[in-house]
Amino acid sequence: NFPKSLRKTSMKASASDYEHIVRDVNADTPSRFNADPTRLYEASGCAGKIAVFAVRLDTFEVPNKEQTLYIGTNDASVLTRIRRDILTQCKNVPEVGEYLHREMFDIADVYGKDTIISIQRLGTDSLPKMFALKGRVDAVLNKLPLLPPYLSDRLMQFGSKFFSDQIPSSIRTYRDKYEHHLILKMSDGGIEEVKTLLAKLFNEEKLDGDFITCNEEEASKAFLLRFAAAGAAVRYQTLHHKQVGDILA
Repeated sequence: NFPKSLRKTSMKASASDYEHIVRDVNADTPSRFNADPTRLYEASGCAGKIAVFAVRLDTFEVPNKEQTLYIGTNDASVLTRIRRDILTQCKNVPEVGEYLHREMFDIADVYGKDTIISIQRLGTDSLPKMFALKGRVDAVLNKLPLLPPYLSDRLMQFGSKFFSDQIPSSIRTYRDKYEHHLILKMSDGGIEEVKTLLAKLFNEEKLDGDFITCNEEEASKAFLLRFAAAGAAVRYQTLHHKQVGDILA
């Protein structure tokens, strides 16, 4: 058992200078990258070679309000402008920022549909068990010469066609209208701050694009679509392995 009152130390449990580094948009160095030696200490730099049973982390205040904004444009430089303006002009930074290209949208929409449905109905906690079960089934079925390869993927993909469209019509409209998509989640004071900035860019400066202030369903489905994208690319490669090469990770 751990003591209820932990002793104070000068050691850090989070990168307190991270926001400052991210906001330095004109720096010659990347704002973040894997295995950054300035962020590694003891077990955090072990590359998985040490089992860690407990960690001490900083806690942060829970926001009173959160809002997801869905942004679309046909000009990628507009997203660069949004990123730079938020980081240099706004007091608050986004909690989450996720990008989707229209092609990745389509792949996730078609080949990640069963993932979206599974998470909606069973929750993320069920995913490890489902993937483990799928792995055991595949191990058996792939040994049977009379069956096509990746039968479980084929069955799940076929079954997903019988479910209704999982994408809200507003986001589907943006898919048809715009090539580049950005999902931003803001909290508290940052909500109106960024909405004012986006209105200025799209309405006053007439930059190409627009944004949606998402309701709860739109926000949930937007992030589910983005989450499903990686697995959907693997599914696409699996089902079309004779036509496409391996995925570069």
